[in-house]
Amino acid sequence: MLDPHLGQLDPIALDAEELFERAFTQPSYRERALHAARVADLAGALGAPSWGEMFAYEPALALGGSGAPDTVRRVGLVEHLVLLAQIVGLRR
Repeated sequence: MLDPHLGQLDPIALDAEELFERAFTQPSYRERALHAARVADLAGALGAPSWGEMFAYEPALALGGSGAPDTVRRVGLVEHLVLLAQIVGLRR
């Protein structure tokens, strides 16, 4: 799985079936990789992201953002991931 914030790969499953049937159903995976508790806290503070939105750090971690909780915003999913892909691509 790609960490969209920094462009790092974290191998978690051999194929899509394993990913959806094993990784995503494991509470330990959801907490470690998907930061479930942090997302729940953010949803309480900022509201749950709508379809097509995501939580993101501003400035992005790939641009040197601090990752502090007060720098998280709800942003457009596609636009933000395209931006991160461009940033990470420029670093290589």
